[in-house]
Amino acid sequence: MKYLILILFFWSSVFAEVSSEFKGQTKSLTNWQELNAQDWLNVTKWQEDRAFRDSYKYWETLKRLYKHREPVGRILECVGICMNYRDSGQHSLVYRSEVMEGDEIQTSADSYLWIFLYDGTLVRLAPKSSITFKEINILADKIFWHARVNLGNVLWLNRSTSVLKEQTLRQTDQIFFPLSLYDANPLVRDTSMTLEEYLFSDNILTEQPYQQANWLIEKNNKWINKVSEVFLVLPNASIHGLELSIDTYVGLGQANYFKVRDEIELGLLSPKVREFKYNLRGFANEEISEGSSGFWYEVPASAREANQISTPPEFSLNELITKRIPSIYHAREIMLDNYSRFIFKDLSVDELAKDYGIRKWNQDELSKRVDFLWTFMRRLETSNLVVASRYRESLLEKYNLKDDNVIRSEYYTLAYDRYMKDGEAGRENIYVPKLNSEKKKRWQIMHGIRTRKQTKEDIRKAYYEEVKLDSGISQP
Repeated sequence: MKYLILILFFWSSVFAEVSSEFKGQTKSLTNWQELNAQDWLNVTKWQEDRAFRDSYKYWETLKRLYKHREPVGRILECVGICMNYRDSGQHSLVYRSEVMEGDEIQTSADSYLWIFLYDGTLVRLAPKSSITFKEINILADKIFWHARVNLGNVLWLNRSTSVLKEQTLRQTDQIFFPLSLYDANPLVRDTSMTLEEYLFSDNILTEQPYQQANWLIEKNNKWINKVSEVFLVLPNASIHGLELSIDTYVGLGQANYFKVRDEIELGLLSPKVREFKYNLRGFANEEISEGSSGFWYEVPASAREANQISTPPEFSLNELITKRIPSIYHAREIMLDNYSRFIFKDLSVDELAKDYGIRKWNQDELSKRVDFLWTFMRRLETSNLVVASRYRESLLEKYNLKDDNVIRSEYYTLAYDRYMKDGEAGRENIYVPKLNSEKKKRWQIMHGIRTRKQTKEDIRKAYYEEVKLDSGISQP
């Protein structure tokens, strides 16, 4: 009852009824599996519930909204052990596992994870990192995200409509190769390569992923009609803005670091200037400051100030790992075409709820929601900081951590070793099948081996062929 009253307090001025139940919900609102028999037979409690229902005609929809969890995205790739904590349960994450509102995603030691969100945003977790997806809100012209970085190094990477600048240097985040999404894997040389191609066309293999990703980016841009807005919460700060790519480092009861990445750093051909606002902690601290992209901010454990700092060497090495990732972008565009078209359609409130399990918001509701989050999250996180010393040990035990520093090399060590190992050596190798099984197409798919060669002219030709433009996600 108390939870319904709290929800009613917030929504009293902005609530609009959804006439149909959400996809996946039953007609009955009773949770029979967790039903307490004594509460069910308690006449006094029944009278209180009945009085509330009689006083507010939208009580059923309120209860459905409170119980409902909307889908937010899917797993693009996991290396190592990646876990999803939902309610009181947990399960391992693999390629295409769906992520819902309220899920806490966590990586173990020596584990890395890319998450695809339905608006095209990518989220990367380094080892021993955690993020909770609080909510996704769909509007007619935008998609709003509310998430909390709980621990470790998390990169929030917005999808830009700009194409990628083609580069001749090798990809950096190679620890995820081969990708489970076979068509997004980079090409390798095979025995059909001529001597001339081997000697003079080395850039084909490095430029090809950019060409494929750009082809799909421009193709998907034709039906992308919404921008993304994010409210990202750290223990020591809250960050809000449109189309932001945010790199974060969070420790338990320690300083937090964040940086809104400049789009030039992301390798985009047509970068835009990104503005954002942030708020620190303190029960009476209502100040909302403006920040500049491209700079690292340090928020000490007291969370009363934020200072621009020069980039620590550990941060530079970690940023290198995600500097050139065209195959990851390529995989994102494929998944965007596969799973996300419904978000960008002009659907009614009932259609979105009944067919896709998502509530449609309007701008007035979202504005009030953001105002509420600025105040509520500041007070909540301030309370957490006040008592942090009391439960610090229990948190360290929960995440199976020692009292490590926020800035540490384990976030990138394994990924950097893989990058160096598969770097120049990989450029000199030619893929030569040795066993009969290796010559089979199925074996190549299982191991992420793609040897089909295309030139830049082939990509450009396919782009202008309408038949191929309308053929889904097939490669150009």
